[in-house]
Amino acid sequence: MEIENFLSIGFVGASLSVLIEYIKSKYGITSSKSKALVLVLSFIFGMLYVTFNGTAIFQTVTMVLGSASTIYSLFFR
Repeated sequence: MEIENFLSIGFVGASLSVLIEYIKSKYGITSSKSKALVLVLSFIFGMLYVTFNGTAIFQTVTMVLGSASTIYSLFFR
């Protein structure tokens, strides 16, 4: 597994986290429903990751986002 795969998995997880927090705050979902939502959305995001992983555009976007987040964390935080 290459470094791009590790970076992209992190971005997929972060976007899933943000989406779940948004849904929880918007609709006031309980704990048990939240766990079910995490499982379902993780499966969907995982399928999307596998589908788009082989394309050149996904790898390019991943590298750009990884570079941007690294620069931000090193120089601006």
